Amino acid sequence: MSLGESANCVVVAGRRGEVTTLAACVVLATTRADVNGLVRRLLDVRKISFASTDVAVSASAMEYGGITPVGLPVSALVEASNYLNARLAGRSIDTARVEILAELESDRATLDSLTAKIVAEGLATLAGPGGGIDDKVLIVRGASHLLDSMEAQADIERIRTLFDDIERKADLIRLLELAKDGDGVRIFIGSENRLFSLSGSSIVAAPYANAAGKIVGVIGVLGPTRLNYGRIIPMVDHTAKVIGRLLG
Repeated sequence: MSLGESANCVVVAGRRGEVTTLAACVVLATTRADVNGLVRRLLDVRKISFASTDVAVSASAMEYGGITPVGLPVSALVEASNYLNARLAGRSIDTARVEILAELESDRATLDSLTAKIVAEGLATLAGPGGGIDDKVLIVRGASHLLDSMEAQADIERIRTLFDDIERKADLIRLLELAKDGDGVRIFIGSENRLFSLSGSSIVAAPYANAAGKIVGVIGVLGPTRLNYGRIIPMVDHTAKVIGRLLG
C-alpha cells in the first residue's frame, strides 16, 4: 500500500483555561496535521500540543503506536478471551485438539441430520458441484414456508448456529496446529482468521516446550488488531522461553 493510500493518527490535547480537550486527528501519510492552525480552531482552544504517551494511551485504551479513531469495545476482547479460556484453559494442546475435534464431529452429525430433515420436508434444497454435504449450499425456499411451522423455524436457526460453531471450531483447530508447529512467535490477525475477525481482535502466540523438546503449550496475548506488535512480540517470545526453562 502506497503512502497516498495510508493514513496516520495523532492524539492532541488542547487547552482553554482549566479545560483540556483531547482529539484524534487522522491525516494522509503524505501530509502533516495542521495542529496549530486548523485543529486548534476546530477545537476552539487557546493552546494545543501533541498529547503525551501516557495521556494518549489512557484516553484511547489502545497501545501507543496503534491508536486508531475506530475503537474496539472492551466487551469484544472479553468475549474473545472468554471463548479461548473456555476451550483451552487447563488443557494441553493435544487434549484441547481432541476435545474440539470430537465436538466438531458431533456438530457435523447434527447438522447433517437437520439438513436432511428440512430438505425432506421441502423447506430447502442442497445445491453445489461437490458430492459431499460440505461442498453444498443450503437454499431455504422462502419465509412463507417457515411461517406454518415453529419447529421448522427452530431447525433453520439451529442450522445457522451449527454452521457458525463448526467454522469457529475449525479455525481454532487450525490456530492450535499452526501455533504448535511454529518455531517461534505466530501472529493471527483478525481479518485473516474468522475466530478473531468477528470481534476485531488478533492474537500473538508462541509455543513452549518441556525438557525433552516436546511442545506442551502455547502462550499468547489477545488484543485489538492495531496492537503494538513491536513491543508485544518480544514479550511473548521471551515469556515462552522462560516457561520452557522452568519446565525443564
